[in-house]
Amino acid sequence: MNVDGKKKNSYGYVYQREDKNNKTYTYGKLFVMLDSCRNGYGHVVYNDMQGNFTGKENFVRFGGTVADALGTDACANWDNTTGKVSRAEDGGKWELAAKAAQSGDKFILKTDTVRKDAYNGKPAITALLGYISLKKNRTDYSVYAMHISDCQSGFGTLYELDFAGKQVGKSDVALDGNSVISGVANTLCAKL
Repeated sequence: MNVDGKKKNSYGYVYQREDKNNKTYTYGKLFVMLDSCRNGYGHVVYNDMQGNFTGKENFVRFGGTVADALGTDACANWDNTTGKVSRAEDGGKWELAAKAAQSGDKFILKTDTVRKDAYNGKPAITALLGYISLKKNRTDYSVYAMHISDCQSGFGTLYELDFAGKQVGKSDVALDGNSVISGVANTLCAKL
């Protein structure tokens, strides 16, 4: 598919959703940007049959959510169409970064997404993290970034970003702290 005036930069297909209560079906289109297939994560974008935007969800290739399966399937179909593998199954390389003592909720780091990058104009380390909420029975994803100088000093700020790179949160941390977020920062910095 062509998106934003660029040719062949996404893969899309028509989907069917069943409403079991009303015994009806609705149809729409979804697409995934091909850069997301190579990166291993991105958005599944939903449109109605006329092409109007209706929503989007984060997905991680080879993950366990419905959106993950839809995005992974779109990427696999693109791979089959082109005969090139954009990203191979890596066996689920997730590492436990932190676990909340009371709730049992977990933060997991996708090890093959760790990158030395820049954030706010300074060298940083970034990675995809999943937050598994046991109470809600759901997994949410974010990208976390920490400046390399903060990792080296042992304290600083951990930034939470959405998949488009927009900051959605930040936490001041000490790498040797007892908080869950300190555990996340420590695990991320340990990848330097």
